Amino acid sequence: MRTKSMLKKYRNIPNQKGLTLLELLLAIGLVAVVIGVAIYIFGGAQSGTNAYKGTQNVLTISAAVKGLYPTPNYNGVSAAVIASSKKVPDVYVSGANLVNPWGQNITVAAVNVGTGTNNGFTITDPGIPTNECNSIASAVQSNFQKLTIGATVVKDDTAATPVVYSPGAAATACAAAASNSLIFQGT
Repeated sequence: MRTKSMLKKYRNIPNQKGLTLLELLLAIGLVAVVIGVAIYIFGGAQSGTNAYKGTQNVLTISAAVKGLYPTPNYNGVSAAVIASSKKVPDVYVSGANLVNPWGQNITVAAVNVGTGTNNGFTITDPGIPTNECNSIASAVQSNFQKLTIGATVVKDDTAATPVVYSPGAAATACAAAASNSLIFQGT
């Protein structure tokens, strides 16, 4: 009985305040849009962070190779040798492997450049997403004599007819696959 009297009491309030269903749906929609925008922005920031880490990774490995092999004879260089040398931060090492920010194993090997023997080295960095490939390529290309993205040579200072680095050619090569391998060759 008391419940009925309370309901009657509240029905008679002339200026009752509260949210209508439409107002509630608009508020929920607005919150959903804000969350969507935040996720989009965070995803872009995360992507940029991984590209930066990938760039630093390649440059650090290159410096470690040159530090361990001061003369241009890279015979015996490998990812395992670099990983065990303690010349790269632990974050780039997983057991005897070098890893990139996407969890892929990086390889390091000696190569012959021109008529030399083991006078160059390659760093093969696989599994790089398309949206970060071009950032890494353009950031580090000046530190290497040759850069290959997938199967496309986008820079080669050692060729009889040199291939000059072009951001457009690199972007096209990066866009050719969802995941790319970048091969950096240094001397």
